[in-house]
Amino acid sequence: MCDDYYKEETDFFFRTNKLSTSDLQYVDHPFLNMIPKHLYKYRKCGNKEFIDFYVRKRKIYCASFTKLGDEFEGITPATRNRILKMDGVGICKHYKSSFIEILKNKFSSIDDDLANKIFDIILEENFENESIYKRVSPLFNDADWKQLRPTLSAYTYLFEKIDEELNSNTSFGKGMRILLNINDEMGAYSLCNSYKNENLWCNYASDFKGYCIEYDLTKPLKSRGSYKFITNLFPVIYLDKKDDDWFKKLYEATIQTINLKGKPDRIKSGIFFNQWMTKTLCTKKKIFSNEYEWRVLGKANTSYLGPLVSCVIVGHKICKEDFDLIQDACNENKFTIKITDIDYENQEVIIRDITPDDIKLINKRIN
Repeated sequence: MCDDYYKEETDFFFRTNKLSTSDLQYVDHPFLNMIPKHLYKYRKCGNKEFIDFYVRKRKIYCASFTKLGDEFEGITPATRNRILKMDGVGICKHYKSSFIEILKNKFSSIDDDLANKIFDIILEENFENESIYKRVSPLFNDADWKQLRPTLSAYTYLFEKIDEELNSNTSFGKGMRILLNINDEMGAYSLCNSYKNENLWCNYASDFKGYCIEYDLTKPLKSRGSYKFITNLFPVIYLDKKDDDWFKKLYEATIQTINLKGKPDRIKSGIFFNQWMTKTLCTKKKIFSNEYEWRVLGKANTSYLGPLVSCVIVGHKICKEDFDLIQDACNENKFTIKITDIDYENQEVIIRDITPDDIKLINKRIN
């Protein structure tokens, strides 16, 4: 489901991003059926400012990946450290095997020996294209060389620029520095697809002393804000180990999207790389799979107006002070408010209406 979701989201965005809010109301796209009808944000107890921010003002906040509390969040610093420590030649040698595989997969006439020979020529000629072309072109017929030439050009471009423009003010230098610091540049707002997640109630909602916000996505195109939310919303993928070597994917995207006529398709390359980057930022280790997480991606450490709220669920151990603040905010915004309970027969969390007996218990819990 995840792969299909990411592909459909990309297609949906490019088909609709220039439409007006009124035109969006008539859009029918498979992506809209993949969005959960509701998503949930679990919050801890004892923070008046957060209740005001998340409930009363209905804001969301994309925390930078460096602040999400997991050493393997976002893009680990392995690629960053490699690029900062090595020059173009050193980086090129590091990626030799993947380059050779690309050549062999893209061109049926290239075997291991020929791929290695081409790679050696690239290094010997220090990424100088004309010198490389002079030595490599005699190894191929005209038709094959016409296809191979832009592939070599795209490859040498990246490594030559790494040497010359990494710290410059050029668009290449600026773009590379964004990628080098992607965990500080990008942020995420984490959500869950269920209000019944016992793990999140315990760890993120103070063992049922906190609360949970239910976001309503049943009308995802109701406003431009809702549209922005769903086009930045992605399910988290859980893996034993993620491949977050973005530099490898950067040149793979450039090379693999060169068409049969030998011309690079920059739009297709950009889509290929951005989709990979998005999936990587939304990938976590399997040990977190019981969180069933969804993420809204955005600029790091920035707040936005969130989607519609259909309900706020308070934990059945909530204290009077927090409950009063949440109840006031819900009344002001006309949000429904419910409370958790434990179904011991079925061993699951349930929610229900708040009763007078609940209020009596809550009023006894004074901080």
